Amino acid sequence: MKVNFESEKIIENVEEGKTILEIALENEIPHTHACGGKGKCSTCRVLILSGLSQLSPRTKAEELMSQKKGLEENIRLACQTRVFGDVKLRRLVRDKEDLDLAVQQKANSSGKEIPLTILFSDIRGYTEFIEEALPYDAIHILNRYFKKMGEQVLKHHGFIDKYIGDGLMAIFGLDPLHRNTSPIDAVLAGLGMLKEMQEINSYLKTYFQVNFEIGIGIHYGNTIVGNIGHPAKTQFTAIGDTVNLASRIESINKQAGTNLLVSSAVYEKIKDFCILGKTYITEIKGKKGSFVLHEIKSLSLQEKKSQILRTFLYENILTTDSPAILRLVFHDAFLRNKFSQFNGVSSNIFLQTNLSKPMHSTLTPIATKIQNLHTQFQKEKNIFISLSDFLAHSSCIALEKVGGLKINCGYGREDKQEEASENFPQETHNIQYFIQSFQEAGFSVQEMIAIMGAHSLGKAHGKYFTSSPFRLSNLYFQRLLNSNINEEDLILLDSDLELLKDEECKKYIYLYARDEEKFLQDFKEVFKKLLNMGHKKLSEELE
Repeated sequence: MKVNFESEKIIENVEEGKTILEIALENEIPHTHACGGKGKCSTCRVLILSGLSQLSPRTKAEELMSQKKGLEENIRLACQTRVFGDVKLRRLVRDKEDLDLAVQQKANSSGKEIPLTILFSDIRGYTEFIEEALPYDAIHILNRYFKKMGEQVLKHHGFIDKYIGDGLMAIFGLDPLHRNTSPIDAVLAGLGMLKEMQEINSYLKTYFQVNFEIGIGIHYGNTIVGNIGHPAKTQFTAIGDTVNLASRIESINKQAGTNLLVSSAVYEKIKDFCILGKTYITEIKGKKGSFVLHEIKSLSLQEKKSQILRTFLYENILTTDSPAILRLVFHDAFLRNKFSQFNGVSSNIFLQTNLSKPMHSTLTPIATKIQNLHTQFQKEKNIFISLSDFLAHSSCIALEKVGGLKINCGYGREDKQEEASENFPQETHNIQYFIQSFQEAGFSVQEMIAIMGAHSLGKAHGKYFTSSPFRLSNLYFQRLLNSNINEEDLILLDSDLELLKDEECKKYIYLYARDEEKFLQDFKEVFKKLLNMGHKKLSEELE
């Protein structure tokens, strides 16, 4: 096993299970650890460049510190992070100035790179106006202008980043809920700004005998965001090539004779909805080659019902709901009818005679919430969807909220509420019963072990399964392999321990304990299979 401290030292034959801090100190790397390695200061933080899945999940101490400091998933505390495979990393605190910054850093100070849309706008002719205007008029007009422009940014889920003289910079996509639609949101905001400018000009012409135009430039791409500045006054902002290019695109409006230009990256995201004006090919200062820019005249949007559902679920399902929702789906899918056949996700669990049985009764609160949300959605949005589809899509959102991979599980499940038979797998059953039940439902042993990984989430009998109960991880499998260690505040069920009695089960437990990325990918596939079992024809969109 190899640990590569970038630009410092590559350490071969590292003993598995040691912390990054232990490895550094044993190999004479002067790794800062102001609190003595107790996870209380964050000065030992490292940036993981590769091999994140080879590391242990965050401990309670690291999770608390990460939340306090706003650390991203790839920034880990060396004193709390154990290594189980090859990893490459970079120390982030190397001298006294780094140390001072680390101690003073507040939440969300660490930088991260995410796909965002950047909008720049600028008034043409304003500089000439203020040379002759009264100071009061100059500020009054600018504040009136920024109020109107800012309202368009906020209306379309944007963040007003800064004002630069008479210019404005806005960021779209910071909210994960609106990240995929950030190019559309930014263009809608830009078009709204142009419309508002017409009303502002009507006022300016009446009282000041002037008329302004604005230029707007929009670009989409990976962007670095974080808090920047002196510790006494930091400011959240975006930096990098995406920001620079958006600014340059705005400035080209004047020579192109346009008001709103977007890059090809933005155009590719909105081309199905936009009405184009000019296509302008130009060179951009500081860039090689020619760039194709597009003038946008308007957008024609009709939000799909499936997107309306997704937005509704994302806003109403809490991360803390997720473990119970995933369990509710499993219980629903594994109920059998009177012929001992599986109906899959068919809303059987909501039938009171089924829900009231001892093995399901603890799910009553979350079942009630899902039913109420289902009624609310259909009433508010006037969109019909079966309770079975609603439950399936609720579970997909629940999975995303705990760090699982996105699943498109389709539509078309019919509600088949009927009293279920009594052979539901329970925690008192042995390993042979579990294997047989899963095989009868069409799942292999490996798929069974993957789906059991959901026990990294939530709790049973008043105790959590793992120390990170609201993050889907491979920590459950690591706990199984260390089941001889007594952790009084955590629990493993007898049915969990039964998995260790089968050699094939153990093979996959070892696999997932070592490779979290493999587990997450396999869990996605088997969970989608669970959601779709018993349903042959599912459509991609909600009709």
